[in-house]
Amino acid sequence: MYVPYAQHPRPYQSLVIRTDGDRGAILEAVRRATDAVDPNLALFGVEPVDDVIAAQSGQQRGLSAMLAGFASFALALSAMALFASLSFAVTQRRTELAVRLAMGATRPSILRLVVGETAVVVAAGVGVGAVASLALGRLLSNQVYGIATNDRSTLLGISVLLIATAIAASAAPSLRALRTDPAGALRE
Repeated sequence: MYVPYAQHPRPYQSLVIRTDGDRGAILEAVRRATDAVDPNLALFGVEPVDDVIAAQSGQQRGLSAMLAGFASFALALSAMALFASLSFAVTQRRTELAVRLAMGATRPSILRLVVGETAVVVAAGVGVGAVASLALGRLLSNQVYGIATNDRSTLLGISVLLIATAIAASAAPSLRALRTDPAGALRE
């Protein structure tokens, strides 16, 4: 690409050369050609384009890795909070679950009840979040470059991950509650 110096003055000029041969030989030929035009010009910053691109994209890669770390931390934190709140909710329902067991409900049906109720609430939350994400994605579409703000496969993948995390977090407190003796829970 040629841009006249008078149109876009800069303190330095760049020269990009594509070669399949020896870089050292090409560099020496460029130095001789430059000296023939003006011996006071200095060549500096000679490096392969791959290295320049890697250096320029390094910051984006670092920011992406940091964002992925924060997202993983947020997922772990939300899973722990969900586990804690479900543990509390199942503990509060311990008497109800004991009555259900005493009345003939099976332990798998109780587990399905608790996990199913959790899945419904989480699915509703994921649905609301997906709609909000699509709406906000349209608002932010002019702020991002090269990233689709309405990527349905990413949205689906995150939704499945959140639902799976919620179901896994709800299964542990439910199993713990099912191990309690119904008669002991009813006496409390």
